[in-house]
Amino acid sequence: MAFFSCGINTNNDFDPQGLIGVLDTNHLGDIHGTSIGDDISYVMKKMKPHIVSEMPDELTARIPLSIKDSTFYDIDYDFKNGELYSIDLDIFPKDSSDCNLLYNEFKEYYNKAYGLGSEDDGYVVWYTETNSGEDVEISLIDESSSHHKPYLAVTFYQEDGIAD
Repeated sequence: MAFFSCGINTNNDFDPQGLIGVLDTNHLGDIHGTSIGDDISYVMKKMKPHIVSEMPDELTARIPLSIKDSTFYDIDYDFKNGELYSIDLDIFPKDSSDCNLLYNEFKEYYNKAYGLGSEDDGYVVWYTETNSGEDVEISLIDESSSHHKPYLAVTFYQEDGIAD
């Protein structure tokens, strides 16, 4: 898998099995074949079968998983000037065990892709750049305790100076 928009390692030998449906390893991109900086028309076309909500600068998709680790996941895409600048992935695992498994798989995957992330009690953050040099923050949070159910959040957020 390659994350061209963020310029990471393109070696595919560390693709955890549970992440295949979420990351859509058949298509290059950050989440489900889409990347920070993608044009709104590309994202809308790519996600068309899964769209549940659509606004001029925002799109929400829901995708049932074929893996046993989760019942479904939601992806919120936010656009600025017609380009994708934020991806929020919400994963709703069926139980705490699957939540822990997915958290660890995401952490391992992103540590290999972006280098060792900074971790603090259920929260990991990585910083990288798009091919055009824009700063991107990637965060993984286990929000199960605050939501009172198994819940993971992964966010890709582009903002100038965020990595400083």
